[in-house]
Amino acid sequence: MLIPFDPWREMLNFKNQMERFFERGDFLEPFNPARLFSPRVEIFEEGNDVVVRAEIPGLNAKEDLEVIVEPESLTLRGEIRNERERKQERFYRSERYYGKFSRTIALPAEVEPDHARASYQNGILEVRMKKSGKNNPRARRIEIQ
Repeated sequence: MLIPFDPWREMLNFKNQMERFFERGDFLEPFNPARLFSPRVEIFEEGNDVVVRAEIPGLNAKEDLEVIVEPESLTLRGEIRNERERKQERFYRSERYYGKFSRTIALPAEVEPDHARASYQNGILEVRMKKSGKNNPRARRIEIQ
């Protein structure tokens, strides 16, 4: 199911992002290119579920990833660690990302955090969340299978 473009929703999303930007004080910190990494996602509905698939290659352990489900959003936080030190090697190019990342994704429908489940395989995180009836808890951290 495709969600029709709504310019007012996009403006509200932009307003919320700007408010978070100034609340956190990000503009006061020096520029850090590592903060530019954000997992690429696809979001779709399948039956009574909202499904989010995110590309997060390079995780060493599922403990390096945190998934928080709220009724209207999904937050992915983690760290991609460099598996070895490189002191004597001569690099010509390195385009891989190492470091912390965080992304919050607005969901197309309200979900039940208690019925969410996540799995990680071959660099792809899949989070399945049951669409809501009502009376949901505010947020829930879920384990990755």
